[in-house]
Amino acid sequence: MSWFKAGINIGATKVNSNTNSSDRDSNSSYSNLSRWIRFIPTIFPVHKHYLEETEEVLPDGKVITHQPGEYWLDALGNKQYDYEGDGKGHARTFSTGRDALAEAYWNLPEFSRNMMQGKAYADFNLFKGFTASLNATLNSNDYRSSKWENTHVGDGAPSGRLQKASTRSTIVTFNQLLKYVNNFGNHQFDLLAGHESYKYTYNYFRGMKNTVILDGGAYEFANMVNINSMNSYTDEYRKEGYLARVNYNYADRYYASFSYRHDGTSRFAKESRWGDFWSFGASWRIDQENFIKNIAWVNSLKIRASYGETGNDDIGDPDETDYYYQYKTLYNSGINNKDEAGIYFASYGNPNLKWETQISSDIAVDFSLFDRLTGTIEYFRKDSKSLLFEVPTAYSIGVSSIKANIGKVSNSGLEIDLNYQLVRSADFNLSIGGNATFLHNEIKRLPDDLREQGIVSGTKKYMEGRSVYEFWLRQYKGVNPDNGDPVYLFDETNAWNEKTCYEKNGVKYTSNVNLAKYDYSGSAVPKMQGGFNLAASYKHFDFAAIFSYKLGSDIYNTAYSGLMSSAFGDAWHPDMLKAWRKTGDVTDIPRLDSSNTTSNDASSSTRWLMSGDYLSLRSVSLAYSIPRTTLNVLKVGLQSCRISVSGENLFQLNHMQGLDAQATFNGMIYNSYYPSRTFTMGINITF
Repeated sequence: MSWFKAGINIGATKVNSNTNSSDRDSNSSYSNLSRWIRFIPTIFPVHKHYLEETEEVLPDGKVITHQPGEYWLDALGNKQYDYEGDGKGHARTFSTGRDALAEAYWNLPEFSRNMMQGKAYADFNLFKGFTASLNATLNSNDYRSSKWENTHVGDGAPSGRLQKASTRSTIVTFNQLLKYVNNFGNHQFDLLAGHESYKYTYNYFRGMKNTVILDGGAYEFANMVNINSMNSYTDEYRKEGYLARVNYNYADRYYASFSYRHDGTSRFAKESRWGDFWSFGASWRIDQENFIKNIAWVNSLKIRASYGETGNDDIGDPDETDYYYQYKTLYNSGINNKDEAGIYFASYGNPNLKWETQISSDIAVDFSLFDRLTGTIEYFRKDSKSLLFEVPTAYSIGVSSIKANIGKVSNSGLEIDLNYQLVRSADFNLSIGGNATFLHNEIKRLPDDLREQGIVSGTKKYMEGRSVYEFWLRQYKGVNPDNGDPVYLFDETNAWNEKTCYEKNGVKYTSNVNLAKYDYSGSAVPKMQGGFNLAASYKHFDFAAIFSYKLGSDIYNTAYSGLMSSAFGDAWHPDMLKAWRKTGDVTDIPRLDSSNTTSNDASSSTRWLMSGDYLSLRSVSLAYSIPRTTLNVLKVGLQSCRISVSGENLFQLNHMQGLDAQATFNGMIYNSYYPSRTFTMGINITF
């Protein structure tokens, strides 16, 4: 039927996996392998060794003598992980009673995920120029996880612990669209009106039991004795919107577009649930004008500009209780005292919350010149009005922050994207390309009651006229060469202490980190960032390489600060060899003092601020396509055959070995897992 078309698309995916740890993203977790490898001193072995000459009586009465340095084997002759010590007072001081490597081997974290995607549609040709469509989608994600924690070491020791979780997320969307398209001479119109709805449902269940009955593989709740915890809940989130759009085109030369949306969300109270947003755009194909058409070296030239508003209702952490109910004051139930029911306060709601309006505008030039050079130069600006933000509160209120629409933030900048074909011939082609972004971030407005003092959040302080990503840190000025103490600028709002404070050349200093002066110190926003690429082909070979870079940014390296503490028992960074030793030493590493660990203090300061500049080779690929004539001679029945080899994350040049400067946007570096260096070989064939 020419007036009607309908269809259904269904897809399904199943994933089974063993993960290394449920704490893989926790920066301070004892079972975080990245943290463990970084912080455990290298003097501690992976496996247990005899530290002194030791006699062992075997079951047959035979006595054998173990020498120092010899592996301490178990009854089956296997090496034993070093986490208990030797029972004679010899044990490592780092993370006593834990062993992330042993836990990675002995714990059994598993998960499975079943995903289904379905789409149904019906299109109607109503009459000339008018069409209607109905669309429905269903996305379902079922997740099952099980984590057995062993009886030997870690959180499950000594009786064993089992956790199981089951979640299901379902997203259902509907939209109904009416469209009208018509041409009147050189005038082309495209009108659209519609309605759409979105429903998200999340079902969660998690249980934990300990004390295994029969250890050896039957890791189910029936094989466990005691219930540690049991919890379940359901979250729902809905959005609904009405939309309209008008596109206009005159002679494929002048273009204009206007759109409008009326959106509602379940995250806000009824009085402020709905928001109105609109956008406008226009473009001009200058290359279609008569005064440009005859210029041979101009292949295409277009100017475009747009202005638009979109709504944002997203704030907070998805794991927080109030993520979907931000206007409600919430309480957690199930906090019981044995058989007595109990609840506790969870979060304050804000019934005055409303949509954050994100205002975007841009103006750009797209061009193609000399049959070789293509590119785009674009100026952009994005302002967030009625910004959704978690505002810190006094501890006496009972919560650390409350969500509110507090102000306005602006992001503006310039993007340049260029590609040039250096060589173009029958056998050999070579092209290069690159892009650069220059970004400026600024807080335009804060609430009146926070305007003077600002908002301090971790290593940042939000003030009008400043960037969201500027660091607010104690001012570290190096080391006192007379005694090896750290030196900070003194904050004159504090009381003077003759023991830890002194004045030199009219500047006041202190060795007490708690008396140090805070100030703005660098920004995580780079002055320039982007990438460049190289592509070449010669006959049946082709090669490509992609680089990325960042210039003029700062990062705060907490991973490095953890390796520079003089606390006993942790690994040290090689920079510790530069520490102050005697009067007159000029260095920026304070003395090592086990009785005064504050001399190498990990408190936030400019000491841990460093350049975030980097150059990274993201990927390289080389491929060979076997000629069709060769395949015909071989008579193997192949239409095509392509052999390729590629590598990803091959190297990164930055300020410090072991640093992944790409891993951060807000400038904070933690004990995260770095991207793997990956090599891939492949063969693509067509019969």
